[in-house]
Amino acid sequence: MAQADSLLEVPFDVTLLPEKLQVQDAADQNLALQAALFAPPSDAHDTESFADQPRMSKPLRFFQRLYEQKQEHTAINMLSKRVEIDLRMSDMRVSPQSPDIAWNPDATFMDLRICVGNGLGLGAVLPNQNVDHNFEIRVNLKQAYRTFSPKFAKLGFDPTGCMLWIGRSPASEDVWLAWAPKVSLPTACEDVPAGTCTGSTQMSRRHHRMVAMFMALMLKRIAYRDVTVSNNYPDLERDETFDWPTNAM
Repeated sequence: MAQADSLLEVPFDVTLLPEKLQVQDAADQNLALQAALFAPPSDAHDTESFADQPRMSKPLRFFQRLYEQKQEHTAINMLSKRVEIDLRMSDMRVSPQSPDIAWNPDATFMDLRICVGNGLGLGAVLPNQNVDHNFEIRVNLKQAYRTFSPKFAKLGFDPTGCMLWIGRSPASEDVWLAWAPKVSLPTACEDVPAGTCTGSTQMSRRHHRMVAMFMALMLKRIAYRDVTVSNNYPDLERDETFDWPTNAM
């Protein structure tokens, strides 16, 4: 102990200390000790009180008015209340089909996103811009064995026997072609809950060949140079007469 006291009495040059350790009026170390040993209780009670509050709904225009009128006191008080923003009746919303919006899903951090077309065709996959030289879909018509997972998907129909994986989007998202049942096409059709599936989603061999031949023929007509078609209407039923008339399969 005496040796330790003697070491403390040895003078040293404070100018050698780094700037980050130089403090003019350093606080007493007891403050740090008291903060560690006598910390205030947890805010679990405050969290429970917040969760027990009734939920209030405010339109988006209400928050715009708070900002424009600089009502800081009201805004701070609302932080301790359960308030949700209601966007349903807001005139600030823009229709997802508006030509003023250019969808760009090149990067996304969502666990699941499913885009379903509102009509026949590939509109849910194609961009809504007149020209987009960076858009590319890596088409693959040779994996009819893939099974669509409808666990959380709300497609509007039962996907049993009508799903075909045809490739990936520029954001590496799976692209599926669906042959929706006719009963699901009218606007007044029966609502099908999310996740509905009564069997295997794999498309039948005949339907797969029909889709592959149709898409191969369309690619050939637009002069896509890597696709060849030798017979526009092959026999789709029998394997021994199906001569694989396109290299897309």
